Amino acid sequence: MRPNVYIATVIAVLFTCNLFYIPVWAQEKCGAEIPAPAPFGQRLVQASKIQGNTSLTSNTWTIYRIPVVVHVIHLGEPLGQGSNIADAQIFEQIQTLNEDFRRRNADTIRTPAFFKGVAADARIEFVLAKEDPDGRPTNGIVRVDASNAKEDVKKLSYWPAEDYMNVWVMDMGRGAPYYAGSAQFPVSSLPGLESASDDRLTDGVLLNYKFFGKGFETWDSSQGRTLTHETGHFLGLLHTWGNGGCSYTDYCEDTPGSGAASYSCTETASCNGPLRVMYENFMDYTSDACMNMFTRNQVMRMRTVLENSPRRLSLWTSHGLGPEDVPLTEVLSCYPNPGREKVTLLFDVAAYPGASVEVVNAMGQVLLKANVKEQESMLDVSQWEAGIYTIRVRHQAFTGLQRLAVQGN
Repeated sequence: MRPNVYIATVIAVLFTCNLFYIPVWAQEKCGAEIPAPAPFGQRLVQASKIQGNTSLTSNTWTIYRIPVVVHVIHLGEPLGQGSNIADAQIFEQIQTLNEDFRRRNADTIRTPAFFKGVAADARIEFVLAKEDPDGRPTNGIVRVDASNAKEDVKKLSYWPAEDYMNVWVMDMGRGAPYYAGSAQFPVSSLPGLESASDDRLTDGVLLNYKFFGKGFETWDSSQGRTLTHETGHFLGLLHTWGNGGCSYTDYCEDTPGSGAASYSCTETASCNGPLRVMYENFMDYTSDACMNMFTRNQVMRMRTVLENSPRRLSLWTSHGLGPEDVPLTEVLSCYPNPGREKVTLLFDVAAYPGASVEVVNAMGQVLLKANVKEQESMLDVSQWEAGIYTIRVRHQAFTGLQRLAVQGN
């Protein structure tokens, strides 16, 4: 990052109410403060050790699920306006994040043939938290009116960083240029992360609300990839150009060396040839429409962080994920499945009194929530879009789920 840029990455500063306008002297998409690089020889040795200790060929990798809490820091606007973004915008962004990390994004077809061999599914998923720090049910969204705040907003809305990936969404100013987002690097012995901050109170991701979700601020950042990029930093990835040109590295041998950030989908020669730079990489600065991949080494690095870094290792075992869902093969049935007009739900009320049921669509939106009082219930799905829905039953003894396919009309 250029030295004449005012780096406003510490959330304690960004979250002071009179500093929503970020003073910068040059436009940057990302405000992540890159740790100082190790000597070149040391970098090569460390990178080789990491590559030699991890296999990327296994099909049995654990899928790591990370609980996310989105803190909407707004300025008093009505729900769904301005910085007080709607729930639907949050659901959409989480869906995009998951598609990108699981390589299920529709634009994987744009990955050129010579990079497809290194493009990888991270097998990392993100879910809005189901349980808050006190053990109470939550939808993973916290809203804070900071229009009259007289203290750091982080003090108004923070969940323990060892249990949740904190994502703060706020108005970062209207003056141009300004940052789209920032993230705190993990504490880790991996090369390139030696000087990462150990401050748990600022650990997480900060996003300008204008770049959160799809179809908002500008054409080049309108597909929700800012959170994908910053989450890469949160899990230990550096920019593909190493923030210093050809003499620097991102410690991932399968990303071609780059002399600088890419700001367009223009083919540019890499530092070490014969391949061009990988502007399709989520950790470059190209427009959202150009990005579509992480590499195998990047995936290896992120998973190494999740398996070793103190406040990342605990995320995928956090109580924030809520009770483990179990298949409801005996206590709940629904028919017809697939359904089109009406679907009948049968539940063993006598065996499990006091249970509640909710129906959730593919974006995580709760369409229906009610207490189960009858053995048989009728569900009207005639106005629902075609797709797969989750029927989740909660009881003091368990949380279980059933999938329902709706054909649509």
